[in-house]
Amino acid sequence: MILKSFYRKSTTKNFFAILVLIFTFFAILIFSNKEYILKVNKQYKNSALILEDIDEKEYEKIINISGIIETVEGIKGVIGTRTVMIKMEDSVDIKNDNFLVPSSLQEIINQNEVYAIIIDKETVKLTAQEYYNQDTSGEDIIKVNKATYQKLTKIVNKRIYFLFLDNWLLKDTIANKIKSNISVEPIIFEHCEGNNCNFNDVILMFTIFKILAIAIFLIIFVLSVVNLVNEDKEINKLYKYLGFKSTQIYFILIKKIGSLLIFTIIAGIIIALIISFIFI
Repeated sequence: MILKSFYRKSTTKNFFAILVLIFTFFAILIFSNKEYILKVNKQYKNSALILEDIDEKEYEKIINISGIIETVEGIKGVIGTRTVMIKMEDSVDIKNDNFLVPSSLQEIINQNEVYAIIIDKETVKLTAQEYYNQDTSGEDIIKVNKATYQKLTKIVNKRIYFLFLDNWLLKDTIANKIKSNISVEPIIFEHCEGNNCNFNDVILMFTIFKILAIAIFLIIFVLSVVNLVNEDKEINKLYKYLGFKSTQIYFILIKKIGSLLIFTIIAGIIIALIISFIFI
């Protein structure tokens, strides 16, 4: 009964409508921001943090850092004057002691010719089997089969690791965590697929609007609470006359304020979900 009479008041209805409107806007910003972050991560899906000359103990210290969803291991080698990463590939039929040539090396490596690859001062001869279109990183990656890769790993203990992230916007944070764990600064390779790759301004805009929305919401909510306290002064006197204790009166007030906040959040989220489902 108390809550029913509270929500019948025109002032309560007005404040409730305004609060729901503001919180709906805030919730839409959050949903839109999440969708935009997903879009950004799709555009940067082939970007990675690169760690060079890392041993197994160092790798174990960083593999469980939150935000790293995939790692690609390789070995550093040199063909002529070009530094390359040698990576194991199981999904393609590669002959023993052969390697696939990235498109970036087509001008200097010919198919079916034998090339000397220097790995940790040792020379290994492999045959260039065929070309492939590389789109995963800025490094020149040559691919070998499992047997060849295992033979090459016996030459050197150090590895190269490509670390792929679930949220590329957190690359600097994760890079700093890696640096603090193993005192090695990752190379940030950033590859954007698409025309519009300047996402920082949009993220900043979302942040500013969210801060403004929550600030306005809090101001309106405080004003509604002040108005509620002022309006309830007379009825509180009646409660005291009827024998209500001060704690009971405060509980009623908190119940009204709490219900206003909870109903506002629920209504705002529902409306925002409907709008987001239709338009976003």
